[in-house]
Amino acid sequence: MGVGAYAAYGVSDMFDVRAEVRSSFHGKTSTTPAFGIHFGWLGLAYKLDVLEWIPYFGVRAGFYEQNAQVADWARRGGTIGGFAGLDHAFSRSFAAGLETAVDRLLPAGATSSLALRAEYRWGY
Repeated sequence: MGVGAYAAYGVSDMFDVRAEVRSSFHGKTSTTPAFGIHFGWLGLAYKLDVLEWIPYFGVRAGFYEQNAQVADWARRGGTIGGFAGLDHAFSRSFAAGLETAVDRLLPAGATSSLALRAEYRWGY
């Protein structure tokens, strides 16, 4: 499970610049200790605004930090990735949706996510 927040600036009707932060906790398994992973991204999204349903996709780059709960251990690096989602606009101000993303962790590794989203829009 994780939690995140993002802000978007509408460059046009079809493009948003997005800044996002997200953190998640992963429990202990037989081969790994419990750990947390934290992300920060800056990206560009292309929206296909079709009345109530809004599909979108985009690319992003950022950073991550992974730290274990059992030791003073951390791994940090950059990320590059892509995302896609579908939002339903209940009104001009409120929307909810589903987003999936895949990120390459640099120098090695990868992560994927599936997120339920709720957003409040103002302006524009």
